[in-house]
Amino acid sequence: SVRTNGASYFLNTSHDLPVMSLMSNPNNFWDPTNGILGDNIIWDPFGNKPRYPVYTEYFDTNGQFQFGINGEMRRHGASSAFARHKPLKISSKGTNIIPYPLFPNDKPDLDRYRLVILRNGGTQTDFYGPELTDGLLAKVMKGADIDIMSFEPIVTYVNGQYYGMHYLRERHDKYYYEYNLGWNPDSVDVVRRWLNWGWGWPPGGGVDSAEVIDGTDQRFNSLAAFMSTADMTQVTDYEYFKEEVEWKNMIIYYGANYIVGNTDWPYNNFKMAHPGTDRGKWRFCFYDVELCCENQNNVTLQFLVDPAGGPDQWVSE
Repeated sequence: SVRTNGASYFLNTSHDLPVMSLMSNPNNFWDPTNGILGDNIIWDPFGNKPRYPVYTEYFDTNGQFQFGINGEMRRHGASSAFARHKPLKISSKGTNIIPYPLFPNDKPDLDRYRLVILRNGGTQTDFYGPELTDGLLAKVMKGADIDIMSFEPIVTYVNGQYYGMHYLRERHDKYYYEYNLGWNPDSVDVVRRWLNWGWGWPPGGGVDSAEVIDGTDQRFNSLAAFMSTADMTQVTDYEYFKEEVEWKNMIIYYGANYIVGNTDWPYNNFKMAHPGTDRGKWRFCFYDVELCCENQNNVTLQFLVDPAGGPDQWVSE
């Protein structure tokens, strides 16, 4: 692997927010064909994006250096990557970890991270700038039995040049569940659930299919097959389903998305995680909720239960 080293110096400037300084070959950022901050973007929501070495330094709100780490960077997101202000993933390499409590307001005792997201305002970025809805709703749901991505505004520099403000976020992956819930990362399944309602999305996706983030989709496919014929008026089906999912977590998850009027869900942005043990249960990930709180005529319930808009059988049952 290629190591990138450097040091950041801020002269005659200060920030009230933490600062993350990224250093790499300039072509890795700005190359017109493959640079991760360039505008030559191919629609690719499934993660097949160029990866480049990066040296990352972090400074706290007092301007004090806290850590520097060699790792990897790649572009983050699907439609949000088309914004002028690009979102990025920053990850450690090998056995390295990011050794700092990056979210002191949400998780002050958590000081181990393998990957973080430098998120822009999501789909809304070029319309409203660094849009706050997604991070704000994560803050609102803090403390509920739901898996949120912590949120912290941060200033970013790229090879010594100011690049603006991002929202530092966690990512729902096997390491999230290791560090937050104590699950064994070698057995965790994390999948993105796709509901293909005849719109041609996702390409090749089934009526209820999964994209694997970590682990396998075997448990998910088994649950989806059961739900395709389940009758929740039957006690045996109802009890089986409750044994497969964290029931309270699911109710909060669906209720939260409905109450905030999430119109980019459930056909999109639907992620689930399982500890991979025989007695384990599925949990639901609350994320990418910037397309919310926009319209008093809430159409989310129609997406969930109306056959013309869906339905999501897991709710309609």
